Amino acid sequence: MNLFNIGLALILFLQLLLALHQFRRHRKLKKHQQRMVEALGGRRFWRVGLARVEFLKSWPKRSPQQALGVLIDEGHTVRLKGRWYGAQEDFEQVVSKEPATLTWLAPHPWRTANLAWVQIDAPTGPLLVCAETLANPRASREALADRVRSVSPGFALPTGAGTDFSLEKNRFSLTAVVVFLALLLFSLLDTYVFNDYELIESQVARLLSSPALLVAAGAALVGVGLFSYRRLLAGKVPVQESLVLALFVTGALTMAALPALKRVDQVLAKGPSTWYAYRVVDRVVHLSPVDARQGLPTLRFTKAPEYWAQVPTGSEVQVPPLRGPLGLWQLDHQRFDPPILKFYEDAGNK
Repeated sequence: MNLFNIGLALILFLQLLLALHQFRRHRKLKKHQQRMVEALGGRRFWRVGLARVEFLKSWPKRSPQQALGVLIDEGHTVRLKGRWYGAQEDFEQVVSKEPATLTWLAPHPWRTANLAWVQIDAPTGPLLVCAETLANPRASREALADRVRSVSPGFALPTGAGTDFSLEKNRFSLTAVVVFLALLLFSLLDTYVFNDYELIESQVARLLSSPALLVAAGAALVGVGLFSYRRLLAGKVPVQESLVLALFVTGALTMAALPALKRVDQVLAKGPSTWYAYRVVDRVVHLSPVDARQGLPTLRFTKAPEYWAQVPTGSEVQVPPLRGPLGLWQLDHQRFDPPILKFYEDAGNK
């Protein structure tokens, strides 16, 4: 076992220990919360998660909330009871509904641990309250909005605070969806349906092994993703939806980039594809250019094995690649495929 495997095993072991520690601590808090619930004797209450305001600034967060407890509606006041993580310290706070100021905090993947929160600015100090749900934005928004409406009906929730965000009703999110679908359809249709030119495999491998190209492409994609994310946020699209849409657009752009470059190179090429002499190297089938000075890529064909089986090793064949100003070698199937198709048609008629 080398040092890398030892280090990886150690990291996995430490992660397992941390997960077990978090599980045991959370289970203790749940038992404490259950005892509080059983002692309420029919009073009007909800299970909630709680946190201090500083919780929003911490990252990474070891747990979705800092405490588990209950929110008890006592008419003109609400009582918050719970126990903090880590210190296992009990707390109880009574807040009058009238002077308290509420602030709605929408779910955010990092800042709010993907939960919706309400900040209660009471004379005794601010406190964050969330509905005790999974870290799911939809469930968190709905559950917390219901509690706020029940406890403080006079508080005006932000538009759409407790409901799902409609992508089709926001022009920024709708534009992102349209761009994503357009890029996805273009990449699939232009690659497999409408384009008779295929980028030669050995050149694709060379491009993907170029560190400079990968760094430049990665930087461009990160820039596009950040720009999309910021534009969606500026268009009032929720954080979670903005993040997902930005990732979708960036992924679709990644898929469409190569087909688009192929099309540009074809349009800018000075003429049609040109026939070049290749030599059959083996039966796999590998072809190598006869004239190495022309910068032609090697070729490898895995399809049509019966056709290539009739071509002797060492013989020369003519192949029509196209090369434009971008330097991409693309095989012209419209000129290259007819002899292969005729071979199989004749074989089928025998």
